[in-house]
Amino acid sequence: FLLRRKYLSNRFWDWYDFLENAYYWDEMKVMDFQIEKLKNLVNYAYNNTDYFYNLFNEHGIIPKTMQTFSDFKKLPFSDRHLFMKEKKRLVSRAYDLTKCHYVRTSGTTGNPLVFYKPNECFDYELATIYHFWKRIGFNPCDKRFVINSDILPDKKPWIYGTGNYVRLSPNKINKERVELYFKIMKRYDAKYLHGYPSAVSLIAKVIRENKLIVPFKLKGVFLASEAIYQWQRDIISEVFDCRVFSHYGNTEGVALAGECEQSTYYHFSSFFSYVEIDDKTNEIIGT
Repeated sequence: FLLRRKYLSNRFWDWYDFLENAYYWDEMKVMDFQIEKLKNLVNYAYNNTDYFYNLFNEHGIIPKTMQTFSDFKKLPFSDRHLFMKEKKRLVSRAYDLTKCHYVRTSGTTGNPLVFYKPNECFDYELATIYHFWKRIGFNPCDKRFVINSDILPDKKPWIYGTGNYVRLSPNKINKERVELYFKIMKRYDAKYLHGYPSAVSLIAKVIRENKLIVPFKLKGVFLASEAIYQWQRDIISEVFDCRVFSHYGNTEGVALAGECEQSTYYHFSSFFSYVEIDDKTNEIIGT
């Protein structure tokens, strides 16, 4: 109990416990939850932002009359170009921006998008990811290794993170670096590894090519933030002798999906956001 409260907020645990209970809801109850959240969001945007107030009025949309998913589909899409153009008019008048982080996307689809992200978003996102990971046995209090950041203090190859994890650099992966990581990983005794597919698969490749013996046993490897290729899954699962599990998300926080116990198909969280697929382009539309 003390460990779980020490590293993670009450808001995180409230959402994680909610996801535990909601996991057993039937389809109708899930849809009722979604439409209620969408109605609240539409009304909030209308009442607290200049952009959506004017947009809805121009289209003759009355937020309080929106009661179904069909009604919601009447709303026009918002894309990255809109946010870059109308950023000031999209900021909520009712929100304290000192309680936000100024974040940016990776820019893989063009120029990076920069915007405010409320602190609570990070708790909801982390709780949802951890709930996906639970499918292969992960507990939020479990220790893990993280290989997903090029920037470490003082250019160290590793550092203890805030919480129950050790962060390892994905740079300069060679035999000597892997052997150093082995010593750290054996001493810290975590059972899960989380990182970029490119970095983790490179470590696995160095291990196999140099016939190194992995001096510990992992329960699972979590991959994210990059496209994942089958050869990467194969070499990682072979070398570490465990399940490889991945999830999909984005900085905007409008869609979050993870694999299940039975396959590598992604399942979107119906509680984190409302997700649609464009029939013509197959693009993901998240709210």
